[in-house]
Amino acid sequence: MVDSEKEHIGILTSVTITNRADAANTLVRARLLISYAWDGAIHVLALPSLTKSPVALPPPREDVFVSPARIEGHDAFTGWCMFEVSEALVGGRLIDSYELQFDDAHGVSVTCPLGYLRDVAHET
Repeated sequence: MVDSEKEHIGILTSVTITNRADAANTLVRARLLISYAWDGAIHVLALPSLTKSPVALPPPREDVFVSPARIEGHDAFTGWCMFEVSEALVGGRLIDSYELQFDDAHGVSVTCPLGYLRDVAHET
């Protein structure tokens, strides 16, 4: 959703993060990676997750991912990751992909693609 006054895009995505190991682990960071074409090359913009709702979105009614997040062995977190993108950074550029990246306390990163993003500016 684009906030025309502030020229920001709010991105809200539902996530389920599972820990299949026997031991607990801690997620230390969640980022949105936006790949886009500009000046003949592909660039990646990495945005940290937010703990409060972006200006362009109403607050979610369920849990929001806040790092660091400890996930016990054989447990899961289900909730929301929120991001805010300045229109000035990506406006007019061809977006190649959106991906979520999670980093744990051991330096292991997992990246997963985001599918179709839908504009909810006019939905009630």
